[in-house]
Amino acid sequence: MLRSGGDFLYADFRFRDQIDEWQSAIDDAALEVAEVNDISAEVLCRMDMNGERSLALVERCLPRFFQDSGRGFAGVPGTRVGDALASGELAYRSWHFRKR
Repeated sequence: MLRSGGDFLYADFRFRDQIDEWQSAIDDAALEVAEVNDISAEVLCRMDMNGERSLALVERCLPRFFQDSGRGFAGVPGTRVGDALASGELAYRSWHFRKR
């Protein structure tokens, strides 16, 4: 439960073909949008900076049959998520909501 005047922070990503539905859900939320930012460039920069570390963690911590999924989830450069973010096919945004 969020009290009146309370803040809720949210960040997530969607592929281009999902953005209209995503925005519609945001618009229907019973919260006031205090701020929204496209953080795609910042996330991509950090994913690139952490790529080797993320890859090492995936290889060390996941069984081999889960590693492809793990690399994609971590956004390791060269994966669908990383490439889509770089091309603009994927949007990563953050919202600051406030309960009315």
